[in-house]
Amino acid sequence: MTDIRIVNADTGGPAKLTYDDLADDLRSETSGLLGFDPCASHTFWLADYFPGMFQTAYQIFPPIENVKSMLAQATERTVTDIAFPLPPDLHDIFLAACWRRPEQYLQPEVRAGMSAFVLADKEEVDSGLDRLSKDLKHGAWQRKYGEVLTWSNFDAGYRFIVAA
Repeated sequence: MTDIRIVNADTGGPAKLTYDDLADDLRSETSGLLGFDPCASHTFWLADYFPGMFQTAYQIFPPIENVKSMLAQATERTVTDIAFPLPPDLHDIFLAACWRRPEQYLQPEVRAGMSAFVLADKEEVDSGLDRLSKDLKHGAWQRKYGEVLTWSNFDAGYRFIVAA
């Protein structure tokens, strides 16, 4: 059986564990983490509306290669990463889940469940929401980003990190 631990650095949850703690958990036959590589999400249109949130992600999340290297050293196992492309119809809502449903980001109840919005600068959020709302209303979003509506999935930078 494969164990998966969600590492969510921005909520103060499991990410407060040390890599040694994680290595202890990863000593089973095959184990994994779900991580986030902000470098892989640079093409996400949402960053054009909320650039500060994405700059924060670069500060919060260590590069995947660093995580893999540390885990390989701690577990003495081969560590690989596997992209987790997001389908367009996710029911669980997190920051990139609405990549093909931009109007969802305008709903306060949707944003309330996204820690990146909760922790972001209120002025930046308000400004970005205003621009996004206007762009959706006047067709600017569709002209600039409409191609994403044809994609079957989106690599937002989420990665399964597997120690085997």
